[in-house]
Amino acid sequence: MNAEFVHRRDSPVQDACAEDWRVRSSPEQLLSGLTVGGGETRCTGCARALREGERVLVYAYRMANEREWTVARYYCRTCRTDELEAPTLCASEALAEATLGTVYNGREQTHAHCLLAVDPVTMSQPSEGRPR
Repeated sequence: MNAEFVHRRDSPVQDACAEDWRVRSSPEQLLSGLTVGGGETRCTGCARALREGERVLVYAYRMANEREWTVARYYCRTCRTDELEAPTLCASEALAEATLGTVYNGREQTHAHCLLAVDPVTMSQPSEGRPR
């Protein structure tokens, strides 16, 4: 489980004693449905084009001062790795296996890949690792 923050920005009254709410969610919940770029997605290891319906390994991170997760790398089954080589201090990092799906924006007539059927492989907390 990973602790994420939800801010009370929508409240019309700012309570002086109000603190951020903590929401616990799993890597599956955090990464499921996440859009991972427009058009073509390529394997970081071999540069092969990854296709809709293919199982891939993704590396995602969220810095402690950021609100959203970023998927930085994608790996095909041949190039995948199952461990975080050097966790980064102050970053939540995750390796997860997922199926690439496609999300379509009818208004803008665009499409992008998204992550479906996410299965976490490993994760590091912000307190682990070393500064980069």
